[in-house]
Amino acid sequence: MSYLALRLAVDADVADAWSDALLASGAFSVDAADAGAGTDNETPIYAEPRESNEAPERSSTPPLWPVTQLTALFDPAHDPDAALQHAAASLMQPAPPHVAFAVPEQDWVRATQSQFSPIRIDDGFWVVPSWCSPPEPDALNLSLDPGLAFVRERMRQRGCACFGCVRM
Repeated sequence: MSYLALRLAVDADVADAWSDALLASGAFSVDAADAGAGTDNETPIYAEPRESNEAPERSSTPPLWPVTQLTALFDPAHDPDAALQHAAASLMQPAPPHVAFAVPEQDWVRATQSQFSPIRIDDGFWVVPSWCSPPEPDALNLSLDPGLAFVRERMRQRGCACFGCVRM
């Protein structure tokens, strides 16, 4: 089954409201991303979800990009344009410029798995996704199934020190 998507760009201060309104209007999910990604206007955010780049006493909201691109996913029987009009009415705002498109079928498991590869922790010590062959079969190879709690950046930043203790 192919899904339908609706993509629009909104200011950060209304992104959560638009996301909630799209969900209330029938979207399965809404993804928020940097509308300037891949351009000179890209705005990197170096924080985990629900964390802020600022000190906790200065900010209690999660960081968003100044212009946030929202992509809402819909069942193929749902009309994304009608959902946007409903969301706009609920917010008492005009519908922003948008594009609706079909999401092509693909093997989502393989697409997700392709984002992970073995990570060298130390000489002779690797963390290897369960579906990959160890790069050094005779090394200490810790086989894991990556998921929400095990993403490559977090592994590099926080996990290597912990895995160093495993080797001892």
